[in-house]
Amino acid sequence: MKEITATGRRKRSVAQIRMTAGKGKITVNGKNIDEYMPYGTLVLDVKQPLVLTNNENTFDIVVKVNGGYLVALNEVEKK
Repeated sequence: MKEITATGRRKRSVAQIRMTAGKGKITVNGKNIDEYMPYGTLVLDVKQPLVLTNNENTFDIVVKVNGGYLVALNEVEKK
């Protein structure tokens, strides 16, 4: 699989996402997603599309986010 890149925006939040074949590691601004997002429900929301398609251990995702609050960033990452 080649690398897939995308940019998402919501209000003042911007997220740049890079998805590659891997083992399910999700990194946000250089931190593991569990360290970056303080609420487990937000982490579950981000991982939900991967879980529903049985791809939670298939891709590594690197996200760079800027602006906004965690809930807005979460919405951007899901798109």
